[in-house]
Amino acid sequence: MSNRGKLYGIGVGPGDPELITLKALKALAKTNIVAFHQAEGKKSNALTIAECWIKRHQQLLPFVYPTTTEILSPHENYEFILADFYEKISKELRYYLDNGKTIAILAEGDPLFYSSFMYIYNRIGNEYETEVIPGITSVSASASALGVPLCYRNQTFTVLSGVLDQLTLEKRLAVGEAFAIIKLGRNLDKVRTAIYNAGLIKRALYIERATMASERIISLCAAATESSPYFSLVLIPGISWN
Repeated sequence: MSNRGKLYGIGVGPGDPELITLKALKALAKTNIVAFHQAEGKKSNALTIAECWIKRHQQLLPFVYPTTTEILSPHENYEFILADFYEKISKELRYYLDNGKTIAILAEGDPLFYSSFMYIYNRIGNEYETEVIPGITSVSASASALGVPLCYRNQTFTVLSGVLDQLTLEKRLAVGEAFAIIKLGRNLDKVRTAIYNAGLIKRALYIERATMASERIISLCAAATESSPYFSLVLIPGISWN
């Protein structure tokens, strides 16, 4: 169909609206519909970052997560719930694209780095004209905010999910040289213990909401035991070689 619309996956960066790229802003200005993910009863993080660049005539299309935790009751299946969610989203997007609408799906950080956009991209990205516009990740933004180089020369840089069990975290921390640990949330205390057991606690740096007005940098030991904000991570930079 010649009148089909175009799909954009737009990385809006780590939090500061001024860190959205020029290319992303140009693409956003072309779209009829601006889509984004959000938790039930909460404002979308991606929308919050980009809303100052969105025009009144552009339609907002929220995708509300059916759940935001992988820990569900015994009769619920997280993978099934999320798969069904993305299938429904894809069906809705196909409708708009088949009717000639150009759509931007906003993603915090980069669209292809731990982003919800990826699951849509895998489903319909090859069915329509699609362009993915990269964004600055929270890892890069946090390194800049902390003022630390991430890794040197031939060092290996590893990104770990805080959702991993403690033993797995400890094993992976034992074989690398520089790390970012994301998805902290209620996993913070477990992550901190794993870092301590791996002998890396003195090198570990903790940051919340990097590049935002509410940015906070504190020692990992001083961070709250029970949980941390959505926009938070731990960096363990590589050791300087000279």
